[in-house]
Amino acid sequence: MPPSKKPYSRVKYDWSPENIALLGTISDAAVAERMGGKASTVMFKRQELGIKAYKAPVSHIKGKKRPNFNWTEEALSLIGTMTDAEVAKRLGLSNGAVSLKRRSLGIPGRSVKHPAIDIPDNLRPYLGVWSDAAIARKIGVSVGVVSRQRRQNQIKATTDPNFFPDEGIPRLGKVSDSDLAREYKVAPQTVNNQRRKRGIPKFKPEPAKLPDSCKDLLGKVSDVELGKRANLSARAISIMRKEAGIPPYDRGAGSLDLTNLPDFAVPLLGKLPDPEIAKKVGCNRKKVANIRVAAGIAPCARWR
Repeated sequence: MPPSKKPYSRVKYDWSPENIALLGTISDAAVAERMGGKASTVMFKRQELGIKAYKAPVSHIKGKKRPNFNWTEEALSLIGTMTDAEVAKRLGLSNGAVSLKRRSLGIPGRSVKHPAIDIPDNLRPYLGVWSDAAIARKIGVSVGVVSRQRRQNQIKATTDPNFFPDEGIPRLGKVSDSDLAREYKVAPQTVNNQRRKRGIPKFKPEPAKLPDSCKDLLGKVSDVELGKRANLSARAISIMRKEAGIPPYDRGAGSLDLTNLPDFAVPLLGKLPDPEIAKKVGCNRKKVANIRVAAGIAPCARWR
């Protein structure tokens, strides 16, 4: 069975079409060695794509005698013209067997080609200053593409834990630190440090407002029910109710006064069955019935 969790790794894997094409054609360890990563991560990616694991021919298994491969002129002509993995796939050999033959002939290996990119001139000064992820996001390419370009220019990756893109500075305090951290792929503490360094107060969302049509329902229906009607959280309703000095809604019989029902519900007494009114108000039907009886209102004809 596939692992339940992705193995943790700081390596940025470049899952280009060329690298994905290697999955299942050679061992996970061989793919990982090419990418500078872990075999477990390669295995997870392969399983995620539904690709079966590479199985060496029976003759390659330890304890079995391996027959000598007939290196014809046609087979030898493939070496060096494509990657060892591609040659191995065509000839039905392992990648190691092709690599061994190529080295014995003194033929240099052919590495997997990555698409060439051109870092815009205005972003080149930020290689190693900004994170690879931030530059990749601006250009619209993978992190691995930027990382390769940075390494080719012999530039070390940024190690500044407080790095934050300039484009995000005007938004400090206008959006929550956690939201900015997710957007720019940095730690929330980094955003917090940048904001406090500039004396920018923490973002505070505007207080929730209760629609006028719902104000008379405070304490007359549950906070949860009123929250659903007003599209607010029950906690927000509870805070508003407490600030107004209104006690919480009593699901029991409670007061038998008509004021204990929302204004819209009073004219319905005796015209609709008690259960229907209770459903509209958000209370139990016993409470509606008790209030109706106390007010001297006969039950609805359908309910008699």
